[in-house]
Amino acid sequence: MRILFVNTRPPWPGRRGDQVRTAGFVQHLRGRHDVHVLAQRGVHDPEPQPPDGVALETVVVNRGSTTTRLALGVARALMGGPRPLQNGFYDHESLRAGLRRQLVEFRPDVVVLVLGRLGHLLTDLEQIAPDVPVVIDLIDALSLNFAQRARRERLLSWLWSWESRRLARWDASLAVRASAVTVVAERDRRALWEGASRARRSAMETSTHVVPLGLVLDEATEPNLDAVSPDGAPVVALTGNLGYFPTVDGALHFARHVWPAVCRQVPGARWLLAGARPAKALRELARLPGVEIVADPPDLQAIAGRAQVAVAPMRSGSGTPIKVLEAMSWGIPVVATPEAAAGLDGLPADALVIAETDEEFATRVSEFLTDRERARTTVRVARSWLHDRHGLASSASRFEAILRSVMR
Repeated sequence: MRILFVNTRPPWPGRRGDQVRTAGFVQHLRGRHDVHVLAQRGVHDPEPQPPDGVALETVVVNRGSTTTRLALGVARALMGGPRPLQNGFYDHESLRAGLRRQLVEFRPDVVVLVLGRLGHLLTDLEQIAPDVPVVIDLIDALSLNFAQRARRERLLSWLWSWESRRLARWDASLAVRASAVTVVAERDRRALWEGASRARRSAMETSTHVVPLGLVLDEATEPNLDAVSPDGAPVVALTGNLGYFPTVDGALHFARHVWPAVCRQVPGARWLLAGARPAKALRELARLPGVEIVADPPDLQAIAGRAQVAVAPMRSGSGTPIKVLEAMSWGIPVVATPEAAAGLDGLPADALVIAETDEEFATRVSEFLTDRERARTTVRVARSWLHDRHGLASSASRFEAILRSVMR
């Protein structure tokens, strides 16, 4: 097959969930198929280096300030009918021109649009190449994400609620028009159906597919469950995209209502926050005793390897929390909120600890810091589930089968 992926940002380096997702699919498909990637990048972003065997075309866009982008997003959304703000942010003529160029020169057998924010390109594809099937990898249901955010961020609650409703209608329309739509978890597929009219739901049952997030897992290497920090202090880790609202919101709540109790129960404990784009509010947490912020580490696994327990304190969000999957793959037991665990399908009871309250969260974290045998048991169960459910080969093969089916 000749497969064209269209992205809002290059998949390399893979710092965010959509980048990790696309990079994994491309890695799996490139050996057997002709894979091209078309992506936007900012004016000051460096040209990324794709893996061997993958053709990458980037189009440079001037995204401007956040305020400018918000204003443009609102204007384009209102002029474009029911389109959500997400599409207004990423509607650039240079990407449309790149898509037309790829359709003429590469002549793909199937096109993959990554995220619903590129759903407006479906109209271009229907007009220019109506015979080319289109798969939209929504990854998660952003309507669910924004609906939950509206309940947490009261100042802009009206805006997030408005965007959530538009996203629900938009994603449902894409699921009917596209050849297929994929998401990473059952909760996202359910959210898509809930946002659709009754007439659309029957069509969406066959067009929407759950393809779990896939990770490259080293099955031959056992994790070091006795890892310690350089100074021997017990360490709690929160990793991932530290600029993502659910992570920021959850971390701030953890800092106020959970971390003080952990420090009382385990004197000398330290909290490590490591990942991309830490928000200002999180950087300020470094003023608290025992808290360390590591921004954009070149090797996140090496940094997180100091920890004896990982936390996923998110109170909102959608999709599958990649920070949980990564911690499991690194051999770190995880304590999570019910909201974070909701994106983990088929999870065995002993693979992860779910904390319903702040008090329970602090107690479970402290237990992992002091009871290493319990940590070992949790890690073994988690890694077994992880390999069965989220191995890259299995996930990418499922996605490849969908591409073949829409071509037929």
